[in-house]
Amino acid sequence: TVNAVAADNVAVGQVTLSVDGIVRSTSATSPLSFAWNTRVEANGPHTLLLKASDAAGNIAAQSVTVQIFNFVSLVLNETLTISNDGAGDYSAPDGTLKVHIPPGEGVAAITVTRLLPEDSAVGAYDIKVVGRDATVFTQPATLSFPYSDVDDDGIVDGRDVPEMDLRLYWQDAQQWRLIGGAVDPAANTVTARVSHFSIYALRPLPAAAAASANSRTSFLSPTLVDNINDVAVFDLDVEEVTVHELSGKIVFHQSQQETGGSALAWNCRDESGRIVESGGYIARMKSKSGKTTYQNLIVVK
Repeated sequence: TVNAVAADNVAVGQVTLSVDGIVRSTSATSPLSFAWNTRVEANGPHTLLLKASDAAGNIAAQSVTVQIFNFVSLVLNETLTISNDGAGDYSAPDGTLKVHIPPGEGVAAITVTRLLPEDSAVGAYDIKVVGRDATVFTQPATLSFPYSDVDDDGIVDGRDVPEMDLRLYWQDAQQWRLIGGAVDPAANTVTARVSHFSIYALRPLPAAAAASANSRTSFLSPTLVDNINDVAVFDLDVEEVTVHELSGKIVFHQSQQETGGSALAWNCRDESGRIVESGGYIARMKSKSGKTTYQNLIVVK
């Protein structure tokens, strides 16, 4: 709601409120109140102009410029179903939020629910495949999430957050876990590769994060597909991970060159895409500093 007040030493004759040169409301008295639905306006700057006149013909005007950012075209807590375009690409109607799923995953449509961002989150979404409660992919999917920086000052609009500090996180029902991603300041997006669908959020990196190469999940149950212990996600500092059977046979290898800077993740599948057998596995992790560490992983089908 826009409230405008005009005053005169005798009486105000007429008050008009214009948005970008178009009169939106007129009143014979002051104050004037105008219910402005900003969701139908284009993103970017808009000029509000208030004009007041009296019976003697005196006119006064005052303008103000405001910034509008409609966070994609999804209404809070409304679920939008987006169909595959035939190439595995899905996008919100305005083209900002984008998802790519490699061919062969059997996905016809996905649902995207915009969630109310909490604490330091810039934006949050719950993404699911239609007809499934949870989904783990054989090949990584790509998510591209938007954020607002209309004035191009490098700071997220409405938040005291530098855009280059933004990263993608996923919610494992217990805590937010860092995925990473690449920031595109020209497109105002963060893009990352993920091995499953979940609740995702754009959040700033902590000022000082204690790095631990290990996956926070060491007990894995991939056949349940419930977004709990489905995937082993390693710290963003790990640039290469190899998973071995206890016999020494390699079942999985991945590097950050393949993920475009996103956190490495093992979805309990071997190199042919099949879920591995139940048992013990060893993850060998090489960090960006060159240090190699190991972690025991237990898979129960």
